Amino acid sequence: MKFVLKYRSKIILAVVSVFLFSILGTTAAEAAESPNNQSLVRDTNLEKEFSSLLSSQKALYAIENIPDSVVNQGSDAILDWFRNNIDDQSLINDMNAAATELHQSDKPFKTQGVLGCISAVGTALASLAFAPAKLLKIKKAIKALGGVKTFVTKTYQYYNYYKKKYRSKKTAWNKAVSKAASKASPEIKEAIMDFFGITAIVSACIE
Repeated sequence: MKFVLKYRSKIILAVVSVFLFSILGTTAAEAAESPNNQSLVRDTNLEKEFSSLLSSQKALYAIENIPDSVVNQGSDAILDWFRNNIDDQSLINDMNAAATELHQSDKPFKTQGVLGCISAVGTALASLAFAPAKLLKIKKAIKALGGVKTFVTKTYQYYNYYKKKYRSKKTAWNKAVSKAASKASPEIKEAIMDFFGITAIVSACIE
């Protein structure tokens, strides 16, 4: 009898252990694949070609994660959230400078404007802060495309393919972004192209 009870106890313990392991394993896998995982997609060759590439990824993660409730509060709240949640002081400085220009000018602001190509990403972020509806549209686009990491990975892959076909880096990059966003609706595709296209990445710095 004692043998049977002891045997059953071992079986129960084994079953419970397997059950707990499966739960923990699933949780760990979900964490690793979480859309909130902000690990940057790295490609050293591309980073040499496009100096603003990593900053662009950080900006996209910020857009992906900013709460709708913050966006609905307007430009000041959006800018403050970006300042507190983007770990790139150079990007924040560029955004702040662009935001100041926007405050002081009544003319439409463009990412190719007075701040030049180096600060194009910060300028793009600042312009979105003053266009909440557009910011929400791009956030929706990122989600529809599987999140920042998935979208950026695909874009890099397509760019490495297209740059072998076209002499122009600008043409290759825009085709790569368009291809990565090909499954999105025209409206969403337009929104993501507007931010992650060649203008936001390198402005007028390359041909």
